[in-house]
Amino acid sequence: MADVEKLQKLQEKNAQLKQANKVLKEGLLDQQENTGRLERQLKETEATLKQQMEDIDRLQFQNNRVSKQLGSVTAQLEESKQRQSQPTGWSVGGLISGKQQQELAMKAEE
Repeated sequence: MADVEKLQKLQEKNAQLKQANKVLKEGLLDQQENTGRLERQLKETEATLKQQMEDIDRLQFQNNRVSKQLGSVTAQLEESKQRQSQPTGWSVGGLISGKQQQELAMKAEE
């Protein structure tokens, strides 16, 4: 009789362990599925981040180039303004002085 009781206890323990094993397997499969989903999300996020970093680099390069062009154009504008505001005394391609230009203008008026 003791052997029958031991056998029943072992069968009960075996059934409990099988149930626990089933629950653990289901939990493991759920975690593996979750891990796979998270890994896919991570790869997508990394790809998006890489693309955004490349866009930032490209835009910074273009911004630097445009800033240099703007600085050059601004410098040319300032130089042009300074040349226009300063009497040069030159005209007709820089060959006639200011006094000669005035004399020619007076002769033309006469």
